[in-house]
Amino acid sequence: MGIKTLGLSRYSLVIGDDLSLGAHSCNIADELEIGSGVTIGAMPLVIKDLPAGCTYYNVRQSQLLLLHPETAIVLTGLFSVP
Repeated sequence: MGIKTLGLSRYSLVIGDDLSLGAHSCNIADELEIGSGVTIGAMPLVIKDLPAGCTYYNVRQSQLLLLHPETAIVLTGLFSVP
């Protein structure tokens, strides 16, 4: 967890009860409130308040680029990473 701006006279990070925090999550803000019963998935960037009882996660997608060896045509496809 971190702060957005160094050198301020006041910072406020409020975290409610029963927080479930995934690996490598990053919370950056000068003032941030995370409500009770919140679940934060792995590797999201949290920059706004999260209300009580919510689940917050990022949807990840990877892009596959294939170069056809004879025509040099690039074939692309998006697929979700589980």
